[in-house]
Amino acid sequence: MEAAVTDSDEPLPQHLAELGRRVLVRVVERPGGGRELALDLLAADAFVTYAFEAQAEADVAGLATLAERVAGART
Repeated sequence: MEAAVTDSDEPLPQHLAELGRRVLVRVVERPGGGRELALDLLAADAFVTYAFEAQAEADVAGLATLAERVAGART
């Protein structure tokens, strides 16, 4: 898990948002899934939440840009 978070050339907020998007895509691709997808959904939420937290710590002014990027990355 640590390698997934730290092994990137992207800034941390963007990287975390991308990880959240990838996990969410896996959830969306299994519409018949049930409770077994709960942890994946929670992980996606956590990655995106941490992305916003990291962005706020780095530069509050970048929050709107990150929000637009996350919203624009819909599958």
